[in-house]
Amino acid sequence: MKDFEKTNDYKLIFENYLLTDNTLPVIAATIKNAALTVGQKSAPAPSTKQFDPNQFPPHTPIQRGKEGWLTKGGKDNSPTDDVVPVTEFNDKASSVKPSQSEIFLGKSLGMAVGGVGADPEDNDLQAIISSDMRILDGHHRWAATMFNGGGNLQGKKADLTIDKLIPVLRAAGIAYGEEGRGEPTGGDVNIYQATREHVVATLDNMANKEPTKYVKKGQTKEWVANLAEKGGYGGPDYEMGLDIILEVLTDIQTNYQPQEGALKRTEMPVLEPDTGDAASGKNEVDDVSKKLNAGEIDVYSPYANWMTQGQAKQTRYLSTGKSTT
Repeated sequence: MKDFEKTNDYKLIFENYLLTDNTLPVIAATIKNAALTVGQKSAPAPSTKQFDPNQFPPHTPIQRGKEGWLTKGGKDNSPTDDVVPVTEFNDKASSVKPSQSEIFLGKSLGMAVGGVGADPEDNDLQAIISSDMRILDGHHRWAATMFNGGGNLQGKKADLTIDKLIPVLRAAGIAYGEEGRGEPTGGDVNIYQATREHVVATLDNMANKEPTKYVKKGQTKEWVANLAEKGGYGGPDYEMGLDIILEVLTDIQTNYQPQEGALKRTEMPVLEPDTGDAASGKNEVDDVSKKLNAGEIDVYSPYANWMTQGQAKQTRYLSTGKSTT
């Protein structure tokens, strides 16, 4: 109480209120809030890091396959400003949302039938997730997991929101030498426009066509029927399994929409986790994660200038895949 009496600011509390039944609670709350501030340190200053989307494609060209771009964060005379923590991720598929406007029904169901997402302990998305819980790649693996019960999936989580992570990783993909994803063949329908008729037709087609990378002959009907048993509806039942698929589809369409202004699949970042498929011959997801952690990628201002004028003229954009010359 001695310290309180010495504080002129706190004495004003009693001078400005009459001690009545109505004002006593106000006085008590004011004293409590004032006391809580004694000895507290000032709140930390907000981050001063500045992100400029114009430094990334398509606004600023990057020469495809020139990996020097991936280390220019060390050339901006600010050695720690570009550090972006990337951590391991392991959580329910329902905890994340898509970031692209297209996810294809047939590709998703084909993966689901083939077992993608069926084992929550071994379901690596092989992609990076934003700090606001949007996935950057692996959308069909995510959808397959949702159709297989929505178990856990694994991946990397970067401390960048989706509006920043997309341009950074799109640029990284170009620097590694990757091209954009193409449209699926065979007239596959976007999951956000799919109906019951699309689901039935897709499953019938999968059941009757030759085996693929994911689906063996005769596996489709068995998988659909077993969904009912896994869902606690007794034994295998095809119609009940179909109803479960439709419930998941409605859930995705209603509760898992991409963010406003989401890009098409062909415009999204491409990073290959498989060294055999990667243009760079590396696990690009792991490699870019290490570079982000180390601050090697020039994410924030100040930005280093790394290309000569001649190099810039020969750069190809992801959106066209063509030279600017």
